[in-house]
Amino acid sequence: MRILKVAEEYGEAAAAWIGATGQNPRKGITHTLDDVAAELGDIAFTALVAAASLGYDPRTVLAAVATKVSTRLAPPATSPAPPASRPARRPTAEDEVSP
Repeated sequence: MRILKVAEEYGEAAAAWIGATGQNPRKGITHTLDDVAAELGDIAFTALVAAASLGYDPRTVLAAVATKVSTRLAPPATSPAPPASRPARRPTAEDEVSP
């Protein structure tokens, strides 16, 4: 049931986003971005509670995800950066040399 609670919290976050962006023309703006952020926090917390209910330590689960994400964001250590290419530009009056 706790895993299903994550889905419920996701639905609340989606509803807050719809309300914050005014996507429902009948209702207009009904939420703020603070509401959306709070619902996203609820999702994260609920997911960690669900992991704990399966016997996992939430701190370990969160640390493993943080490591995975930071590894994806880190630049590759062995690949050199590609050379910067500059688009060709048309000559301007400043490029002309006076005699």
